[in-house]
Amino acid sequence: MNSKEEQTNSKATNSENEIFIEQNQDPNYINEEIGDNKSIEIEDCEQISKQISSVLDVEDVIQGEYVLEVSSPGIDRPLFSSEHFKKYVGSRVFCKLRIPKYGRRKFNGILSVAGDSDIEIKMDAASYSLSYIEIENANLIYDY
Repeated sequence: MNSKEEQTNSKATNSENEIFIEQNQDPNYINEEIGDNKSIEIEDCEQISKQISSVLDVEDVIQGEYVLEVSSPGIDRPLFSSEHFKKYVGSRVFCKLRIPKYGRRKFNGILSVAGDSDIEIKMDAASYSLSYIEIENANLIYDY
């Protein structure tokens, strides 16, 4: 078995789903987040789980055993790609940077612009430009 430092992680995306695969785990872990802007029911997760499991078993994509988790992204949906950010322009987001910029690492405001290489967040009557490579993690913030 490989050490944690040797683990291989990969993420695949399409317009509706996120797939996160952690390989070289015992067992391998696969997380599929389904749904975009619609209500997800437990039956949806069950159906997708059966479909993915069948494909993985037949195609033998994963060596050995694996754990498959299918879920909705939830109300605090993580944002991974420029496409995600573009889809949620006008929404409240939280971004944590790898290193401080503008004297801070955390930004919680309205996503006003999302381009191919950077975003703009409005907060505290100011706008902050952040490049995707500066962002450690980001997610939507649900306004109650």
